[in-house]
Amino acid sequence: FTLAVWYNLWNTGSRVPLVGIVSSSLVHEQRGEGVYMTLKLKCFYCDSQDFGEAWETLTQDTACQDSVFSTCFRNQTLPGRQTTEVIDLIRSCEQKCKCSDEEGWCVTPECKRQTKCCWGQVYCEEDQY
Repeated sequence: FTLAVWYNLWNTGSRVPLVGIVSSSLVHEQRGEGVYMTLKLKCFYCDSQDFGEAWETLTQDTACQDSVFSTCFRNQTLPGRQTTEVIDLIRSCEQKCKCSDEEGWCVTPECKRQTKCCWGQVYCEEDQY
C-alpha cells in the first residue's frame, strides 16, 4: 500500500516538498498512564498574510479545532496513554499538493475546507512556486 502512495505522489510530474513556517500551535493534553508522548500534526490553511483573518477565524473556531483533535488524532496511540496532541498551523495557499501519509489528508466538515491536515510530508507540483 505504501508503494501505491509513493507512486501516486510521483507519477504526474515533478513534485517538491511543501515547506512552511508554523504560525502557531494548538495543544490538547490527554492525561493517562505510561510513557508520555507528544504527537504533532501539520495543518495547512490559506491566508493572505501572517495572522490574518483566516488565521483568526481558525484559532477561534473551537468546533473546527475539536473536530481535528477527535478525528485526526484517533487511533494514533493506545487508549489511556499519556499524550500531548499538537496541531501546528502552517499558512500556505498551495492547491496542487498531496499528503504522503497512507490515510491522505485529514479533513473535517466542521472546518469547512479551511484546513487540511497531514501526518506525513506534503508534496506540491513544482510549477506552483
